[in-house]
Amino acid sequence: LALVAFVLGRDVGALIIGESAEPALVVDVHDRLAGRPEVSQVVELLTMHLGPEEVLVAVRLDLDDSLTGAQIEAFSNEADQDLRTAHPEITQVFLDATRPDPDLAARTAVHVERLRATVVRDQAVAGVSP
Repeated sequence: LALVAFVLGRDVGALIIGESAEPALVVDVHDRLAGRPEVSQVVELLTMHLGPEEVLVAVRLDLDDSLTGAQIEAFSNEADQDLRTAHPEITQVFLDATRPDPDLAARTAVHVERLRATVVRDQAVAGVSP
């Protein structure tokens, strides 16, 4: 019984404390948002497991300054739906339209590129083409 408890605790423990989402999901979320015409820059992207199959996504975005309130609302709804459709494990999406922060955006970009390299490496090891 103690061995079962240890194995379960080890496997699920990281989820209980809010582990980040899988690298492939983080990269895809970043790319989907960065590719939108309304987005000038992804400033910060945070993910957290809420449970074994539940992921929270929180993103700070620098949006195009010419967008109206209605356009921002439409973008938010479309982006939320796109992310949830692409990744059913995403159950919570928080989009924060914020001011530009070049330093934070640069750190976020570096982090995403490191994750992208991990995804490409893992796909190569598994024999899956990107």
